[in-house]
Amino acid sequence: MLTIRAANIVDAAVVKKLISELADYEKQSTSHDHGSDILRDGFGEDPEFRVLIAEWHRAPAGFALFFNHYSTWRGSGFYLEIFLLS
Repeated sequence: MLTIRAANIVDAAVVKKLISELADYEKQSTSHDHGSDILRDGFGEDPEFRVLIAEWHRAPAGFALFFNHYSTWRGSGFYLEIFLLS
């Protein structure tokens, strides 16, 4: 069964793992250990981003990471990145 839920601070390690797997899939490297950044920026007092976790039979199957941004040309906007494990 597929479930989608909001990530919480307990999921920080899962989010880090999924980001790493996305980087591998895209043949990109991560420049540093994002663990502390994820904790601060995703689950801190004033989060910079939000994450939804997709689970298949209670196992992580993917994520959607999203955040607001502001363009000087277009005004406010919304960025969404989705990655599903195969």
